[in-house]
Amino acid sequence: SGLDYIHDKIATIQVHIPDIGTQIVRIRDGQPAPTYIARLLQDPIVMKVFHYGMFDLSFIGYRWDIHAARVVDTRIAATLVDPYKNRYWNPTRNKYDHGLAALVYTYYGVTLDKATAVSDWFGNLTPAQLDYAEKDVTYLPMLIEQMHSEMNARTREIAELAYAWLPGKVYCRIHNLPDPLDRV
Repeated sequence: SGLDYIHDKIATIQVHIPDIGTQIVRIRDGQPAPTYIARLLQDPIVMKVFHYGMFDLSFIGYRWDIHAARVVDTRIAATLVDPYKNRYWNPTRNKYDHGLAALVYTYYGVTLDKATAVSDWFGNLTPAQLDYAEKDVTYLPMLIEQMHSEMNARTREIAELAYAWLPGKVYCRIHNLPDPLDRV
């Protein structure tokens, strides 16, 4: 997206709960962390599904010093299921990749309009933005479940180790610390 967690700001946080729906939380400049979002992210029991959690969690961790627990990531899962990028077709970019649009298209035949992602999110949200924000999270629980079902036991173990390290990697990143695993 080209956004930088240090200089740029986030305008929304979307939360999708299967069988309940999606909530879109507006974030205003200088606003403290939304209490329920902070509790949810730090809850070690509730699984949180991200797509490229490194990006989202860097913004959240840097702005509010919140460090998530029990996260999984569809981009990590896609990389393990398709290490050579030859399975997930992104119809908008006309190439194979591990982006959310490619995963949703490959598994569900739905094209996500990513053009809305780069629009102005700080004013009144348009119906197209609200639709995009909802779709940006709606598929995540189904995607992670599907990709986990395609992994063998060893790949699933590697995925769990990667998910467990993600909050630590984010912590190192936002505090400008070296990733200790890059040094081995």
